[in-house]
Amino acid sequence: MTLATPPSYSAAERFLQTVVVVDDNAYTSTDTSPGLVASLGGESIDEFEAAEDQEPANPDSESFETVVIVEGFADLGMNCAVLAPGAGEEGEDAARLIKLATRADVVILDWVIRSWEDMSATHGSRDRTTLGLLLEVLRHDASSGSRARLVCIYTGKGDAAAVIDEVEEALTNEFQDVRVHDDRARIDVGGVRIVLLRKHREVPIPGSETVIAADLPSRVVREFGQFAADGLLPEIALDSLSAVRDQAHKLLRRFNGDLDPALISHRSTTTPAVAEQLVLSLIGDELGAIVAAADTVSALRDDRVESYVRTRLGGRSDIPYWKNRATTSTSKLTNDDAFDVLTRKSGKTLDSKISRSSLLLDGEYATVRSRAYDIDLRFSALSSLSRDRNFDGEHSPVPELRLGALLCAPGTPSDDAILGDNLPTDYWVCMQPLCDSVRLTQPAQFPLLPLRRSKSEDRFDFVVMDNDAYVTVEAVALKLSEMALTTFAPDPQLQVVIASWKEGLWLFKDQQNREYRWLGDLRIDKAHKVLHSVVTTAGRIGIDEYEYYRHASER
Repeated sequence: MTLATPPSYSAAERFLQTVVVVDDNAYTSTDTSPGLVASLGGESIDEFEAAEDQEPANPDSESFETVVIVEGFADLGMNCAVLAPGAGEEGEDAARLIKLATRADVVILDWVIRSWEDMSATHGSRDRTTLGLLLEVLRHDASSGSRARLVCIYTGKGDAAAVIDEVEEALTNEFQDVRVHDDRARIDVGGVRIVLLRKHREVPIPGSETVIAADLPSRVVREFGQFAADGLLPEIALDSLSAVRDQAHKLLRRFNGDLDPALISHRSTTTPAVAEQLVLSLIGDELGAIVAAADTVSALRDDRVESYVRTRLGGRSDIPYWKNRATTSTSKLTNDDAFDVLTRKSGKTLDSKISRSSLLLDGEYATVRSRAYDIDLRFSALSSLSRDRNFDGEHSPVPELRLGALLCAPGTPSDDAILGDNLPTDYWVCMQPLCDSVRLTQPAQFPLLPLRRSKSEDRFDFVVMDNDAYVTVEAVALKLSEMALTTFAPDPQLQVVIASWKEGLWLFKDQQNREYRWLGDLRIDKAHKVLHSVVTTAGRIGIDEYEYYRHASER
């Protein structure tokens, strides 16, 4: 019986385009076809053909079926470049690989590189394995802001457990976010998954991670899907990126060079920062239209959601839920009632203030309650922030001080008086209208609306990431009198106030040399809603009337 293709596989197959393979045996197998492969060492085709007369490597260990693998990826619509380290320096090989790897979705590496066995041992025996190349790729990713990619170590030599141990040790010594899966065949580091797969020319060994060459392309797609599209939201995100790739020509037709004079005209009458923001907004809108037209949200259709919910609920009964995190008492639903609530299949409902996330989680009550609360906070941040400091590092666009910028600064006595609470830090949201945040030629005052940590975990205005933890904050009061006017100097060329990168943080510095940590930007509609509330409060009409009547008429 043929198993159904999982949605994660289909999403990965639609997304994947480029694969890079590095194996020193790529040109020693007799099935090598010149023209389908490229060599890092630059050997000639005559040398490839001469290699065919040499005794092939053990087909059950290190041989590499280049044509089978390249054609297999081609059948799936993917470009595969096969590279073989030559007799040159390892550094040259690494440099060439990194240039390709920066654009590749998948990198496949042999573990033992025989052409390096003659090298000096000054770097240690490890560097004669693929570990040196692997670390160079990961270092480059980290220096450029990281990226999601799959790395497969595809080898027939070495003890699998020893290979994983060696990779884990090297990664742990250099990177912080390293996780080894229970199967000891997969390691996650940052946005990269590393998978160990064993070569075999004949029939795969049952119960092992052995993969024959003909099955390698589909196995790579499956591994990438499980890594990058395992869930409804990841699948939607991956399909959205695929749509943008596929429809890039539409964007290029809309934004063609004939419009350059108008763009330069706009820039000459405003400022560079304003022109940049306009173009980014226009492109963002077009990308949104492309994604919407591609129907990338099919994962949220009834049949998919119902299947997902049934799987997550499993055979559990008496499923608990809590009105809020602080409440320890629980109420319970049957499995069918929980299904109906989550899929809207019947009239069964819960109070709208009750989190339903816990219904899909299993485990100890206290653990489930905490996990559900964390999930709700993370999705709240995703739905209200257009940029998040937790994801926008040194290589991201420089933040600008404008409407919706969320800041945190060390508290002062006067600030604590405004907040009416002795908090160790103050949070602020910038209320400066967009048009007053640009074309600045001299220091300008920015109104900052004070925020404070929520007194109740279930009542808040915003969720921000601060010191690697999600924090709920609320406005102290939506009044003009509560806002602080703080003066900032603009960048003389951009004519906007920009942050500077310092010790892992984006910082805004005011004219009194006080530093404000940038935590993120509210989505513009959310920021406008807050500003509208402030203006509405300020626009209330005060009248003289009988006090008894005023209280009686309030609703």
